[in-house]
Amino acid sequence: MADSRAQAYAQQLDALTRQAEALTPEARIRIVKLLDEANREILADLARSKPGSYNAARLQALKAQIDRVMEQFARQASSQVSDLERQAYQKAAQSVDATVAAGTGGLMVQPVIDTAALQVVQGYTADLITGLTRDASSKINAAIQRAYLGGANLEQLVEQIGSTLEGGKFSGLFSQVGERAMTIATNEIMRVHSLASMSRIKALAPHHPGLSKLWRHIPVARVPRISHLLADGQIRKPGEPFLVEGEELQYPRDPSGSAENTINCHCLLVPHIGDDDLKPTDQERQLLAHHGISVESVHG
Repeated sequence: MADSRAQAYAQQLDALTRQAEALTPEARIRIVKLLDEANREILADLARSKPGSYNAARLQALKAQIDRVMEQFARQASSQVSDLERQAYQKAAQSVDATVAAGTGGLMVQPVIDTAALQVVQGYTADLITGLTRDASSKINAAIQRAYLGGANLEQLVEQIGSTLEGGKFSGLFSQVGERAMTIATNEIMRVHSLASMSRIKALAPHHPGLSKLWRHIPVARVPRISHLLADGQIRKPGEPFLVEGEELQYPRDPSGSAENTINCHCLLVPHIGDDDLKPTDQERQLLAHHGISVESVHG
C-alpha cells in the first residue's frame, strides 16, 4: 500500500509536468492564426489600391484600417489567452490536488479558485497585448509613410510591411508582434499555473503537515538558465521563498523577481511530499497486517 501510494504520487507528479508542458503550444497556435488573419486583411486592403494612388487621404484611410485590424487582433488575442489562463489555473489546481491526494490518501480542503488573482493576471495580460499592438500599428503606419515619401510602388510597399508566414515564423514588421505576443501569452499562462499551484499548496499545507513545495526545472529552453538548473530540486515550506539567481522567489515567474530571472522561464512549482510522509501510517500498517502483508515485504 505504501509503495503503491508513493508510486501514485510519482505518477501524478509526472502527469502534472506533462500537462503544464502542453499549455503553451496551444497559445502559440491561436496567436499564429489570429495574426495571420490580421496580416491577410491588411495585405488585402493594400492590394485593392492602385500604384500611385497613395495621397494624403488614402494614407489616412490606410492608417485607420490598420489601427482597426490591430485593435481587433488585440481583443481576440486577449480573449483567447484569457481563456487559456483560466484553463491553466483550473488544471494546475486539479493537478496539485490529485498529486497531494495520491501521496496522502485524501484531501482535507476542497479546491477554490482565487478569481480575484486570476482576473488581475488576465487584465495585466490584456494590457500587455494592447500596448504591443498599438506600437505595431505605429510602426506599420510609419513604414507606409516612408514608402510613400520614397516613391515606392505597391509591390515594394507590400514587401516592406508584409508578414508572410514561413515555417511558422514571422517576417517583416509583424515579427516583433508575433514573437512578442507569443512570449507574453506563454509567460502569463505559465504564471497563472504557478499562482494556482502556490494557492493550492498553501491551502492544503495546514491539513497535510508534510506538504512543501518544490522547484522543478523543465529542460525545454534552447539555452537554459544555469541558475534555474541549479534551483531544480529546491524544497521550501509553502510560505518560504526559493533562492534563484540571488533573488527570493515564491514560485517560477514570481513578478517580484527581475524580468531577466522570470520572463521565458519554463520551470514549475510542484507539491512535495517527503519519503517519511509516504511511509504507511499505523492504520495502514494494521490493514496490511490484517491481510498478512508485512511492511518489510511491501518495501522489498
